[in-house]
Amino acid sequence: MDSLQKRIHSGDEKALSQLRTEWSHKLSVFALSYVRCRFTAEDLVQDTFIKLWESRQDIARYDSVGSFVYTILKNKCLDYLKHKTIELKYNQQSSSEYIYLQANKYALEDESINIITDAQ
Repeated sequence: MDSLQKRIHSGDEKALSQLRTEWSHKLSVFALSYVRCRFTAEDLVQDTFIKLWESRQDIARYDSVGSFVYTILKNKCLDYLKHKTIELKYNQQSSSEYIYLQANKYALEDESINIITDAQ
């Protein structure tokens, strides 16, 4: 374990702050290659630092702090993309159902008008 890795592992908040300062830009560029939105990439990077801090006891299993951080970020990006894919499918399905319901609504309105007109 390198010095920074040891400091983070032991709970040194200044080490985390140092890591954020030194790595935020590189990590944002990496996340941007997955999500294609700067704001989302920055959010995922912040989530990565939170996850790093919450799971800092696991950092010893990695060769370097970099491999640990990039693994967390990659997983965050992939989770985000999976969620967006599901959301998109749901929205497409909802849109199709809405169009179908609207078409049926108008068909029923036309049918009701015809029935009323025939009855008069």
